[in-house]
Amino acid sequence: GPPPSEAETGLPGIPPRNEAHLPRLSFNTENSALVVGAVLAIAGNLVISVSLNVQKYVHNRNEARPPDERRPFTSQPLWWMGLLGTVVGEVGNFLAFGFAGADIVAPLGAVAVVSNAVIA
Repeated sequence: GPPPSEAETGLPGIPPRNEAHLPRLSFNTENSALVVGAVLAIAGNLVISVSLNVQKYVHNRNEARPPDERRPFTSQPLWWMGLLGTVVGEVGNFLAFGFAGADIVAPLGAVAVVSNAVIA
């Protein structure tokens, strides 16, 4: 049909935008897959951020020891917990792409940046 008039858009002199190509994200049952994807992406990125900080903590703690008391980080259980958390978070991110497109999931990677800034 014809584009909406100025009266319909409420924006004098500004033509209406064609937003038909943009995904509609709402919290109704019709788009529940998008919500699941977004939640998986956010949770996965939070878990990754925490896990990487746990691993960094192990490295820093090890470096603070006298050189003769340092152990390989792979012999420390907390480091392995951090690695496992990173894998779990990445699996969550991978699964998120099955529910929502890259246009939803990829920008949510910023959650990891923000949460890392808070945690670190």
